[in-house]
Amino acid sequence: MKRFIIILMGLITSVVFAAGNEQIQLISGAMTMIDVPFAIKACSVSNQEVAKVSVLSEKQMQVVGGQAGSADIMVSGETGNIFYTVTVTGDIRGLYRELSADLDFLPELEITPSGSKVVVKGEISSIPKLDLYQKVLNFYQGSVLNLVVFRPKPEVMKQLQNTLEQAGYAMVKEGAVFTPGDLLIKSVGDTVVVSGKVYSPQDVNKIKEILDSQSWLSTSSSDSRKVRALLNIEVAPEMLELGAVYVGLDKTQLEQIGMNFMEAGIPITFSAGYSGSIDRRFDFHRGGGGYSLGTNLNTVINLLGHNTNSVFRHAGFLSFSSKDQDTSRSLHNGGTLKVRLNGTEQSALESVDYGFTLTVKGGLTGKDTVTMEIEVTMSSPVLMENDDYDLKSSTIKTIVVCKLNETVALGGLKELLQNNGGPDGMPYLRHLPIINWFVAEKEVSYQDKEFLMLISPQLMTQAKPIELPPSQELRDVDENAVEDLLAGKRKQRRWFRWLRW
Repeated sequence: MKRFIIILMGLITSVVFAAGNEQIQLISGAMTMIDVPFAIKACSVSNQEVAKVSVLSEKQMQVVGGQAGSADIMVSGETGNIFYTVTVTGDIRGLYRELSADLDFLPELEITPSGSKVVVKGEISSIPKLDLYQKVLNFYQGSVLNLVVFRPKPEVMKQLQNTLEQAGYAMVKEGAVFTPGDLLIKSVGDTVVVSGKVYSPQDVNKIKEILDSQSWLSTSSSDSRKVRALLNIEVAPEMLELGAVYVGLDKTQLEQIGMNFMEAGIPITFSAGYSGSIDRRFDFHRGGGGYSLGTNLNTVINLLGHNTNSVFRHAGFLSFSSKDQDTSRSLHNGGTLKVRLNGTEQSALESVDYGFTLTVKGGLTGKDTVTMEIEVTMSSPVLMENDDYDLKSSTIKTIVVCKLNETVALGGLKELLQNNGGPDGMPYLRHLPIINWFVAEKEVSYQDKEFLMLISPQLMTQAKPIELPPSQELRDVDENAVEDLLAGKRKQRRWFRWLRW
């Protein structure tokens, strides 16, 4: 009875052991390499006369076929176990007959025995047949020399082209001069070559993902079961220019902006990285602080200058290549304070920058779309009781997605000023042209003011200069000068009329 139970347990174990095993077919004396998906800790073989196993590296082992028969291999690792069943055939003709029967649905292939292996040659042009062929071949790994080439039919290549076109790329003919967004696909031998020019490194990754999603293609040279896809794609060295303008508004002006833009037919949407709803005014607190305006920077400035008594300060430009999207560029508006280390006369002077710093990283992610990581830092030196200086700073970080030549309005800068100590704590900030209007008063009412930043990305080859309207003081002077001139002319005309009368 005990012996019967042991035999029964052995049979059950062998059935369970083999149920989920990966199958390996070998000729006696042939060998194959097996890649294991985890680090090998231990390896055992049920019959070493049939199969001999050698661990070559942390995740690879070699199996050599011995005498005819079958053997089970268990490979153990920290994350689990994996099982293989090795079937060894002593007669190459027997393997040839089995493989020929399994591949009878592919009469276009030539199958011949050669030494200790079976050689398969020919061409396959159907994706479903290629999938079936690869499944059959997996069972015979190590015993078959695969010389089959996949030659995709024209409709297969057309389907791939359609997929790339739906992703936003244009297909061109061979010999065409590439412009950003153009691609050319052609079959060269057993390789599919994708050439072209794109706007950003993200485009290259996107194309690679599309190619790897095809069941018959792979951009990896290590995947021998699929057709190799070779990328020959250039990232266009487009230079971007980012213009920045600071705008000062009071509460009444802020409430009018949304209405003015909508009445002018300018679309308003929330910029990426923010959430909320849009009404007929800008709410830079409830919404988080960012709006995308569907027009260029000069139009926004002109509209604000015409309908409000806004204060404008030109912050400057940032220029960067769309290819260098991992490199940040900074624009500093402020000053530099020289401070002695340790507070002694013998100490070296250290430069401490203060003011506003705009840092931008990103570039084109399409033919007319720009994605930018924006960081705005406000810093102010504060004199401590021991005559040392402390640098207070606050930072806003956000991701902005907008169209070329359109404008993004960023809020939250007022909070940066508030966080840096209020009017009494800003002796240095009063000398910065971009914000002296904001902090010049002895008692600043922050609740009645808003401080915005307008930024607009352009291609450097198409960039237009920023045109700021005159300040309110200059507008008043101009209006008074014009009125005086007109009054003088009217008086002069009255004098000549009296003489002639």
